[in-house]
Amino acid sequence: MAMAIRNLGHQWIEANSGEAALSLLQENDVDLILLDIMMPGLDGFDVLEVLRADKRLSAIPVLVISGMDGDMESVARAIELGATDFLPKDFEPVIFRARVAASIERKHFRDKEVEYLRHVERLSTAATVLEDGKFNPKDLDLADVIGRPDRLGKLAAVFVSMAEVVFERERRLRKIITKLDHSYHLSGLALVMLAAALWATVGVASQLVPYETNIPEEVFGFARTAVAGPALLLCALFVGGRASFRSLRGSLGDFAMFGLCCAVFQVGLFRSFSMLGVTITVFLTVCLPPILAVAWTFWKQSERLSRHIYSAIGMAAVGLVAFSSGAAASSEVVQVLSGLAFSIAASVAFVIMSHSARSLATRHSTLAVAGLGLSLAAVFLAPVAVLVTPVGLTDVFATLLDWRVGSVLIYLGLFPTALAYVCYCSGMARCRSAVAGLVASMIEPAVAAGLAFLFLREVLSPWEVMGCVLLFFAMLTLWLDDQPDEDEGPAPSRINPASL
Repeated sequence: MAMAIRNLGHQWIEANSGEAALSLLQENDVDLILLDIMMPGLDGFDVLEVLRADKRLSAIPVLVISGMDGDMESVARAIELGATDFLPKDFEPVIFRARVAASIERKHFRDKEVEYLRHVERLSTAATVLEDGKFNPKDLDLADVIGRPDRLGKLAAVFVSMAEVVFERERRLRKIITKLDHSYHLSGLALVMLAAALWATVGVASQLVPYETNIPEEVFGFARTAVAGPALLLCALFVGGRASFRSLRGSLGDFAMFGLCCAVFQVGLFRSFSMLGVTITVFLTVCLPPILAVAWTFWKQSERLSRHIYSAIGMAAVGLVAFSSGAAASSEVVQVLSGLAFSIAASVAFVIMSHSARSLATRHSTLAVAGLGLSLAAVFLAPVAVLVTPVGLTDVFATLLDWRVGSVLIYLGLFPTALAYVCYCSGMARCRSAVAGLVASMIEPAVAAGLAFLFLREVLSPWEVMGCVLLFFAMLTLWLDDQPDEDEGPAPSRINPASL
């Protein structure tokens, strides 16, 4: 029999028992098994049962060749157990050759069918990958399917070609989105810095108010918000009409939080001014918010902060310490604990107000957000202004109507308040993170010092100069904040189409 197989041009291996046959089959891939029934140990029937239980081996055709030619029951049992055909040991060479050729051809056809179905499954998986939006050709894994000479290979080639075109288009689109997103982030930083610069003009403008006016700063804070809020609401009505206010109803809670925190910030800031002094108060209320925001971000794990942001926070903190060290060393601290409490309350309120402004400005018109927020802040500040003023309301109105006080008040209401809050809300919505926006606002002391030098002829100390330089480099570091990796796919864009 081995000689007959060899004469047919096939390679063969031989086993002298059922156990040896099964061991060889586990180690070798064969196209046909010639099986005897009568064998020591495991007989042919036992081998057939083992073959049928194995998924890989059950696909191999088995040609039973035995001396039990007349035992039809054994032949039937062998066929039932999975044998492909039966031949007696005294077979005719022509019949043997035909049976062997037919069995091997059937096995080859089965292998091709299995390979075809496997490639169809691979192509189906590739289609699922494309539906999921993963157009990277490496993810399709169709290299061997493309090598097929039939239509399935052509279809796989079309799949890969289409994926390459779409992937390249997506790559270019991701690159454009990345640049737009970074530009959007930079514009947000610029707007926050502009708002901080406008806030820095408050100190210089306040010096223009006559000293004989006996009105607390809280009253000026109420007056500023009372001027700025309605003015912005009128602008929002003029620009967007009534439609710009219809969507605000679902966010009244956020607006109330914005206005309340703005009022708390104003009160805490002015109280801290009188207890700790301007320099220390500015240092605390400017430096604490980014640190609190970083701690909040770590706790909530809501935003990814880059190493550039941490570097900017570090340099800004050192710069603010240097900026305020001279004044802190020479000033007497009155009611320090109360002043610190007011400063911390103002810082916490500023962080919450910043998050509210960032959330609201991504959903609504910036003019409407700043206008309604400042109007609500004026409502919350009104009773505080009445309680803290040492003079009657008539005297307050008379003082506010003085042209020198009124002109300063109009400036403070329209520019460092209205325009500054519009820039701040819009900038916070554009920044990559709330922490980045808060760090950008830390440029305010340096701008205030520069304005005081230009307009009030106040000379900067070396420590203040060094603090300004460190703040400048902190802002520069923040400006060069990391861009997202293009290969990771487009990050969810923060760009509000309505704002474009």
